Amino acid sequence: MKFADVIIPLALPRNYTYAVPEHMEGTLQVGSRVAVQLGKQKKYAGIVKAIHGQAPGAYKCKPIMDLLDKEPVVYPTQTAFWSWLASYYMCTEGRCSTPRCRHTSN
Repeated sequence: MKFADVIIPLALPRNYTYAVPEHMEGTLQVGSRVAVQLGKQKKYAGIVKAIHGQAPGAYKCKPIMDLLDKEPVVYPTQTAFWSWLASYYMCTEGRCSTPRCRHTSN
């Protein structure tokens, strides 16, 4: 099973890891915009930062709900820049990515 680290456009202390559904494994790419659930009812559009095979030990992963774009909307250099911005300005990557992500409807 594959997992994806997703940048959510909020001031969260870290990025969250979501399970990649089997039907998305061939099409999901780093930089893709995805719909994810945060909490019980909130849905957000986030950006895939990394795809890997390691499940988080602290919590059970929720699956990615939907792939919002066929092609990636963010380049790896942009996510690297957001990481640098977050460390330089002591904020989160989610705050740096806010203009690039749109909220999904509930």
